[in-house]
Amino acid sequence: MKPIARLLTAFAVVNMLGFVGRVGAKEQQVTWEILKSRLAERRKIMESASEPSTIPRYSRFKGQYLRPEYASLYRTFVKINPESGLLEYEGKVIRPFFTVYSQPKAGGGWILNIPDFDFDLLEKDFARMKEANINVQPRFWSWAELLNYDGTWKKAEKQPKGHGLPYFTYNFQIYDYFLDRAQSHGLYVNIEPSFFWGLHPEVIPPEYRGKILLDEDLWDATCEAYSKILRYFSNRTVIVSAMVGEEDLVFDHALDDPLMQQRFQRYLKRTYGTISNLKHTWRQGYNYEDHSKWTRVTVNNREVIWPAYPLVPGRFDSCRSFEDITLPLLDYYRLPEKPEQPILDLPTYQRNLTHDPCWIDFMQMKEEILIERLNELADRLREADPNHILYYCNAHDFNPAWHFLHCFDRGRLHFDVIGVGQHDADCNPGEVPEWATCREYIQNVASYGPYLTTGFPKGFACGEGQGGKEREGVAAYYPWWLADIVGGGGAFFQSYHWNHIAGRTAENPTNYDSKTLDALRDFLKSIQDTQFKFNKNAEVLILRNKHAAYGMSAGYDFANARYLASILCQLHVPFDILPDSDIAPGPFGTAKVNLSKYRFIFVPAQYQLLPARTWQIIQDWIKDPRAGGKRGLCLGYYADQDSYFAPIKPTEVHPAFAELTGTNGYSRRLEFSGSLALRYARFFGDSARGDQLILDLADQAEIGCFETGNSSAEPLLTIGENGPAVVVRNIVSGNSIFTCGFPLGMAYDPVWGAEKVQEPRNKFNSLFMGMLKTAGIEPSITAPENVTVYVSDNRSCILLKERHGKNTNVTLEINDPSGTIYSGTTASCELEGRVKHQDITIEPYGVRVLKRLAAIQAPGVKWRCKPTPDGGLECVLAATGTVMVTFELEPRTIYSIRENGKLSMVFTTDIHGRQTIAFDLGDGSKAHQISIKPSRR
Repeated sequence: MKPIARLLTAFAVVNMLGFVGRVGAKEQQVTWEILKSRLAERRKIMESASEPSTIPRYSRFKGQYLRPEYASLYRTFVKINPESGLLEYEGKVIRPFFTVYSQPKAGGGWILNIPDFDFDLLEKDFARMKEANINVQPRFWSWAELLNYDGTWKKAEKQPKGHGLPYFTYNFQIYDYFLDRAQSHGLYVNIEPSFFWGLHPEVIPPEYRGKILLDEDLWDATCEAYSKILRYFSNRTVIVSAMVGEEDLVFDHALDDPLMQQRFQRYLKRTYGTISNLKHTWRQGYNYEDHSKWTRVTVNNREVIWPAYPLVPGRFDSCRSFEDITLPLLDYYRLPEKPEQPILDLPTYQRNLTHDPCWIDFMQMKEEILIERLNELADRLREADPNHILYYCNAHDFNPAWHFLHCFDRGRLHFDVIGVGQHDADCNPGEVPEWATCREYIQNVASYGPYLTTGFPKGFACGEGQGGKEREGVAAYYPWWLADIVGGGGAFFQSYHWNHIAGRTAENPTNYDSKTLDALRDFLKSIQDTQFKFNKNAEVLILRNKHAAYGMSAGYDFANARYLASILCQLHVPFDILPDSDIAPGPFGTAKVNLSKYRFIFVPAQYQLLPARTWQIIQDWIKDPRAGGKRGLCLGYYADQDSYFAPIKPTEVHPAFAELTGTNGYSRRLEFSGSLALRYARFFGDSARGDQLILDLADQAEIGCFETGNSSAEPLLTIGENGPAVVVRNIVSGNSIFTCGFPLGMAYDPVWGAEKVQEPRNKFNSLFMGMLKTAGIEPSITAPENVTVYVSDNRSCILLKERHGKNTNVTLEINDPSGTIYSGTTASCELEGRVKHQDITIEPYGVRVLKRLAAIQAPGVKWRCKPTPDGGLECVLAATGTVMVTFELEPRTIYSIRENGKLSMVFTTDIHGRQTIAFDLGDGSKAHQISIKPSRR
C-alpha cells in the first residue's frame, strides 16, 4: 500500500480507535465569518470567566512511592546537556525509552485517552513497564478534555474505571492521578499536547483543524489553551518533555481557501519583488484548465478519468501581477460522468504534475509559516513552563512533501530537542527496506544531528516507531531498531505502542509477552547511562536538493539520499544529511551548517539542478586554497532542467557546475533495463583496471554518458572496454570531482523513488570508498560491512548491530590509545593506538553490547589480553628488555600476578583502578605470559 493510502486508511478507522474529536462525526459547517465572530465573543467570555478558589495553581504529587528509592528520581527536573545533547538527572546521563501507553479495547482497537483508562489494569501495566525499563507516553494531552469553551477547567463527565480511586471533580485531576501513578511506580512521562485530535471542537470546529497554522486567531487560541495546561503541570518532575508534532499537527494545503491564496501571493511578491522576476524563474507550468489530455482508464476494475495536463512553456507570461498567480493543484482521478468530480480515495500521487514550479514555492512558503508558528508556540510554552524539555517531532521525513508536514530549516526552531518518527509497521527486521536497516541513523542521527551546531536545538530524539509482525519479530525488532539512535547520540527514544510491545489483548490484558519485554529490559538496562554522544565531526555530507524535495518529483531526492546513506553505512565512515538550503560557506550563516567542516560531499541526484546559490557555495568550498587535496565531490545523475524544472541547454548550466565537472554535460543518454556492466578504466579503490561493476537497473533507466576526448575529465568507469564513460573524474585545486551517469541511490521514480537495491549489497563499496580516500578519508573502525558499530565517548561501551540477516564472527579494529578490553572479547594490539577485538559473534539482526572491563597501556609492547570469568586477565606481552605496563582494573582492589605460571607480585589498584608495573621481557624470544587475578578475600 502506498503511504498516502495508508494515511487515508488511518483516517478511515479513527472511530474504531476512539480518538477525541472523531473525524466521522456529522458537524454543521461553520463559515469563516461565523467562526471569527465566535472567537471574538469567546474572548469576552473568557475575560469574565472565573475559577473556584479551590482549584490549585499547579499540579503536585499526592501519591506514595511503591519503593522508597523511587523518591530520589524526582528531586529535580531532567535536563538536556547542551554540550552532549544527552539527558541528565542530577548531572548523570540517563537514556530513557518511552512508549505510547495504550489499553486494548473490547472488539478491537485501542484506548488512548486518559479518562477512559482502566486504572486497575494501569497499575499492573505500570509495574510491568518498570520491570522492562519502559517509560510512559500518553498519546493525548488534550485541550478538549481539560478545558471548557471559556478556558476554565472542565469537569469530569464520568469517573474512570478502577477500585479505590478518589472522586474526580475535574478532568485535570484524572491527569494528575495518572502522573501520580507513574511517579509512584518510578516511571518518567513524556506528554504530547494534541494539536489535531485534542483541539476543542467548540472553539475550533473539526473542519478547521488543519488550518490552525494558517489563521492568527485559531493559532492564538491553541497556544493560549496549551500554555494554560502546561503552566499547571510545570512543576511535575515526573514529566521529562512535551512533544509537539508528529501526525497530530496538521497543516492543510487549503488550496480552496482565499486566505491561503492571499498568503501565497504576498510570499511570492516578497520573494521575487516583481512579476517579471517570477516569470523568469517559472519558465513553464501546467495549464490546469486544459482538459484535452484527460483520458479514460481502468483502475481497480473501475473506469475513471486520468487527468493529464499540458506542460506549457511560458505558462505564466500572461500574468500581469502576483494576483494572477493561483494556488497549485493537488489532484485525484475523476469520475467519468459529468461534472467529473474528483475521487478523493483515489489520488494521482501527483504523477500528472511532476514538473510544477508552483509547488516548490508553495511548500517553501508553508515551511516559513510553520517555523514562524512553531517558534511562537515554543516561546509561549516555555514562558508558561520553563522546567520541561520542548520537543518538536516532524511528521515524516523522506516522503513527498505534499504527503506530510515537512520542516527542513531546523536550526531556526526554538525547541530543545528535534527529530522525526516513522514506522516499520508489520515488518520484521528482515522485511524492512534496505535503507530502513539503518533507519534511525539516516532519519535522525544524520538528518537532525547536524543542527545541534547551528542555533537553538540542543539534542535530537526519535518519535513514534513501531515494528515486528509475529511475537518473535517484535522481540527482535525493538533493540535492533533502537541501536542506531542510541549509539548515534539520541537524547531519548519513543515508540508506538504498549499493547503492541506487551503483546496483550482485550481478552487477556495481563498476558504479557515476557520474551519481548525481557529483551527490551536487558538492552535498555545495558545502555541506560552510556555516553554515546552525537559525532559533530562527521567529514562526509549527503547533500539533498530542497527544490526537488518540495517539488512533485521528490522521489528522486529522498529515495536516492536514503539508499546512498544505507550504502555508506557499510563503510564505517560517519556522515551527515542536509538539504542544500541549510548549508553556509562558513560559520556566519544564521541557523545554517558550516560546510567547511566537511571533506567530501555526495549529491545523489539532480533531476533538477541545484540552485545558483548552492553551486557558488560548493565551488568556493572545493577551491578553498587551504584544502587542496583534502576535499572531494561526487555528483549523481543530472537532468537538463534548472531548479524550477525549466529545460536548459548544457551551455546554460551554472559556470561552477561546468568548471567542477570538467565537461559540457552528458554527450548522450542511453536507456537500459536489467543489468549494465561497467568496466574500471584504471585502478581505483580496491578495484583493478578491467574489473566490472554491474548495475542492476530499473526498467528503461536512463544512463548519462560522457565523451572525454576534449575535456579535462578522465574516464573512471566505462560501458565495456571502449564504450563511453559513465563515471568521470576531474581535478580542481587538487581535489577530485566525480560525475556519474546514474543516480547514486539508484532511484528512478519521481514520486516514490523506488530505488533498485543492488546485490550483493556491497557492490558500490569499492567505488565510494575509493572516492573518499582521494580526500584522505579513512574509516576509524574496521568491521564487517553488515555490522554497524558505535563506541561510547569514554569507551565504556561498544554497541554492534547486524543489518543483513547473517550469523557473523566479528573482528573489530578501533583507534584506541587507552587499550580498552571488553566483555566477551579477546583484545590485541600490534600497532600502538590501534586495538583489535576478536571472538565476537552476533546473530542475524542481533545486537551486542560490549562493556568495558579493563584497559592496558603498554608503549612499545605488542600485547593480547582476554578477560576471565572471575574478573581477571590472561595476557601475552611481546617486546624486549624492561617495559612499563599500566593496567586499569577495578578501583581499590587487590590483585595477584603470575608471570609464566609463577606468582610474581600482589598489588592494590588506586582509586581509578590503575597500577603501573615493570616487566622484564628479556630478549623477547619468548612470549611473556601474565595472569592477573582479583583477591578472593
